[in-house]
Parts: sequence; structure tokens; C-alpha cells
Amino acid sequence: MGLVTEKSTFTVKEASQFRLFCEAPDVDNNVDVDFHLSENNQIVASAIGTKQEEEITYTLLPGKSYELTVYFFLPYTGGTKCMSYSLELSIAPVDTKTTTCNGQADHLPPANLMYVPLPRITLR
Repeated sequence: MGLVTEKSTFTVKEASQFRLFCEAPDVDNNVDVDFHLSENNQIVASAIGTKQEEEITYTLLPGKSYELTVYFFLPYTGGTKCMSYSLELSIAPVDTKTTTCNGQADHLPPANLMYVPLPRITLR
């Protein structure tokens, strides 16, 4: 099995919610993906599993550096089949206002929450 690692570093200007969700691969897909989120060079959240859904939620703070490490575990195959996975990732400022609704959920999503579906990523 081969291993490919990709790292992305970032900071935030205000407290923000980090959300990551990776769909479980389908039966015909042999790629396995794992994730580590580091804050100031210390791992603070991980999603490690074998061929299952993976998720991370974490509150990011200003003044700290963050790094998302993605590990791709690829099987050794002689074929030319492209392997892919579905990933959703969002970073949104934390809404400090509290909203309540009678008889409904105790809070609403922040008004500035943006959902941006990412395209399917294909490894070649």
C-alpha cells in the first residue's frame, strides 16, 4: 500500500468553526483517507478509520497557526482506474449571538454560514 501526504496551513482572523466530513468510499474504491488537524504544531483533532465516514469539528482561534494533514492510503494496483473520494470542508466565523425558537431547535445556524460543496477529487 502506498502513502501520499498533503498539508495545508492556515490561520483565522476571528474564532471560527472548522468542519470536515469525508464520505465512506464505495465498494469499488480502494482509497482510504485520514486527517489530522494541528494547532501550533500539536495535533488537536483526528479522523482515522478504515473505509468509513470520517469527520472533524473544532473551534479555531485567532493568533494560532493551523495545519490540516491529509493521508491518502493507496493500494498497489496495476490498473489505470482513477480513485476518488468525497470531502466537505467549511470554516465559518462563530456566531456569538444566541437565537431561540419556541418549540423548535434551541439555536439556528449562523446567518453568515456558507455551504460550498467541493468538487469530487480524483487521484491519478
